[in-house]
Amino acid sequence: PMPIVSIAGVMEGIPSVTVDNDAGMREAILHLIEEHGAKRIGFIRGPEANEDAERRYQVFCDVLREKGVPFDPSLVVNGNFEREFGREAIRVLLDDRGAVMDALVSSSDDMAIGALEALKERGIRIPDDLALVSFDDDEEARLHNPGLTTVRQPIYEQGRKAAEMVFALLEGKSVPDRVTLSTE
Repeated sequence: PMPIVSIAGVMEGIPSVTVDNDAGMREAILHLIEEHGAKRIGFIRGPEANEDAERRYQVFCDVLREKGVPFDPSLVVNGNFEREFGREAIRVLLDDRGAVMDALVSSSDDMAIGALEALKERGIRIPDDLALVSFDDDEEARLHNPGLTTVRQPIYEQGRKAAEMVFALLEGKSVPDRVTLSTE
C-alpha cells in the first residue's frame, strides 16, 4: 500500500529513476580512442545479469565498431563490480591470455581500483603505459593516486529525485513512469 519508486532497476508498474549509461560510457571510450590513440582496448565487464553492466558493455562494442577499432574478445573479462575482481581481471588478461592493450575500460570504479593496484604492482604506469577509465565516480576513485578518469553517475541526484517522487505519490500526485538522469 505504500508508494514505491525504484532506483536503477526498471520494474513493471513501478516508477523508476535510472541513469543514462550510454552518454557517459560513450564519452569515456571516445576519449581513449581520440585523445590517447587507443587501438587495443580491454574491457572488464560487470555482472551479465545486471542491466547497467550490459548496457555499458554494449556501448563499448558499438563505439569500437563505429570508430573502426578492432574488437578482440580475448581482451574482455566478465566481472562482478568488486575490487578484488579487478585484480583478478589483470591476472587473467596479462598472465593467462598474454593480452597486449593500450587502454582498459572498467564497468565500475571498484574493479578499476583493483585493476590499478595490480597494474602498479607489475610496474605498469597509469596513464603513461596504459590508459584506464571506469564508471561511477566513487569518492575513492577521485582520491586514488593516480586519480581515475571515471564517468560520473549521479547517485545522490537519483536518490533525491526518487524521494521527491515518493512524496508526490504520498500527496496523491502523478509521477512519470521513468526518469532518466545523465552521466558525465
